[in-house]
Amino acid sequence: MLTYKTVNPEKAFTIIEIIVAIAVISMLVGLSYTGYAAFTQRQELTSDGQNLKNILRDVQSRSFNGEVDCNTCNCSDPTKPILDGWFVDLSSRQFYGQCKGIRFSLTSLKISADAVLTANNNLIQFVSDPPRASRNTAICMSYTGLPNKYYRIAVTRSGDISDSGGLIAVCTL
Repeated sequence: MLTYKTVNPEKAFTIIEIIVAIAVISMLVGLSYTGYAAFTQRQELTSDGQNLKNILRDVQSRSFNGEVDCNTCNCSDPTKPILDGWFVDLSSRQFYGQCKGIRFSLTSLKISADAVLTANNNLIQFVSDPPRASRNTAICMSYTGLPNKYYRIAVTRSGDISDSGGLIAVCTL
């Protein structure tokens, strides 16, 4: 024989209570996702800034060491300087070496397409004799959709490369 238990209405949830609980949980999840997305963008901007600083140091090292491509440049006479220097072109997002006007080892900077680069000098040249950069350069990197967050890199004529150490609210060139 089957017996049925009756539900005590004092122990059950009403449909209104369930809908309100689901709405509150949905709002909390939505807010946490928005915060996480902004956190992720800030981390990517910092990572791209550090990568660009490391690329600048690599290009500087190649210049100071006189690295050339002898297939492109004439390396047969070691007494004649042939290296114009190593360049970082921020507008085309590439770096390369150059001797007598001929470019070699053209390489992408490999930073995010979302990164916006603003600089007072879009072409940075590193030369080896004496070791230095062609001029002082300030670079401000930001992301579209991430307001008031910048990563700043400075290159001095003496060849010093420094950064903001993290994200800053205002970046001046």
